[in-house]
Amino acid sequence: MRKGQVASQYCHGAVLSHIQQLSLGQTDILSDIGFKQVFSLAAGFQDELLGVVDGYGQVIVPIHEVSRLAHALIIYNNFGKRYGGEEMVLNEAEGVQYELLDKTELNEMAVMAGEAFACYEPVTTALGIPSEDFADFVRLLGPKMVQEELTVIARNQETKQIIGAMITDDFAIEPPEEILHLGYKFEPMWTVLDELDSRYKQKRNLTKGEYLHFFLLAVDHRQTGKNVARNLVQTCLENGIEKGYKTGVVEATGVVSQHIFREFGFVDRFEVLYKNFMFQGKQVFGSIEEHSGIILMDKALA
Repeated sequence: MRKGQVASQYCHGAVLSHIQQLSLGQTDILSDIGFKQVFSLAAGFQDELLGVVDGYGQVIVPIHEVSRLAHALIIYNNFGKRYGGEEMVLNEAEGVQYELLDKTELNEMAVMAGEAFACYEPVTTALGIPSEDFADFVRLLGPKMVQEELTVIARNQETKQIIGAMITDDFAIEPPEEILHLGYKFEPMWTVLDELDSRYKQKRNLTKGEYLHFFLLAVDHRQTGKNVARNLVQTCLENGIEKGYKTGVVEATGVVSQHIFREFGFVDRFEVLYKNFMFQGKQVFGSIEEHSGIILMDKALA
């Protein structure tokens, strides 16, 4: 840790909008005043921990008054993957770090995914879902993603920005009901996914901890030549296998994602052709020409 660095400098998974240098006795600290987090940790000249500080750099609990258990929890929650939390970093390749999603990174990841899907994913673009609305959808998935520890983000090691995400969850556990109330533009998407998923689940007894669901794959279009999408899938597969999942499942909506998952050994099971899908008497995906349909694919992991 650099001299006087506040441990929560990377809280909220975003570049701080405002950093101010303050003085505390004989120690300089950097305080995040761009966000109003409840607390953080401050370190001194010799990397010694000074204590719990508020959002304005004022020590509210000296380090000698923090119990060992509370101390460990604070380090885990505030240092996160940036300092001492190497267990959250799963892979590194071509200047990109692949990490399990932390709750502080949800908003940044949601914004990135919203922009990627609204501009380049065939179903979202055909339905005209704005990036802000898609980001809200991703935020609703946040608690489930964080709890299950199956979602992986890609972070550019130079800029520290999130440049990709593979939103992955347990297929046997239903997503939050709130996603069904995001608005009429999402309704055709829920309908076509439900059609595919119902056909797949019909003759299978899905149990928790067995089916790894590759839900949403998003990559910043400006990040090319780094194999981010493939590395996200690979890292999620390895993480899921380590947690004991037996089968991987994905509803791939475009030729690129379908190609990537086939490269990893996923096999086509069911397909809904865009030109044939009707919602309330309308051919809602009729504008999609470069992709044939949504394909549900799976792969045995063990």
